[in-house]
Amino acid sequence: MEIGNALLDFGALGIFCAFLVWQHLAMQRRLDRMAEEWRESLMNVETAHAAAEETIRQRYDLILARYEATRENIYKDVVETLNANKVSLADAGQKLEDVRQEVRMMRLETKKGDSVNL
Repeated sequence: MEIGNALLDFGALGIFCAFLVWQHLAMQRRLDRMAEEWRESLMNVETAHAAAEETIRQRYDLILARYEATRENIYKDVVETLNANKVSLADAGQKLEDVRQEVRMMRLETKKGDSVNL
């Protein structure tokens, strides 16, 4: 109790000094509590932000996968269409060549028939 007696020896100033020490300690505890609450709040915000970011990433990955699948399907359809067109053109070219050959044969037969009739 030496400190208490020393403060009481100074009268009102000693009591005021004790009050200031008590107030400082109380304010320090309050500030420590507020700092801890702020840290917890900050951690909660960071956790919520990380969860929201992960949700956005998952949604982006899903959209990207759907885009890739759509692009692959379109590419596959284009390739199939081109292959079908290639086959159709080859068939049409062959038919055209067959028709030309028939026309040549008909012309030859017609010329032979004209030669015989003369």
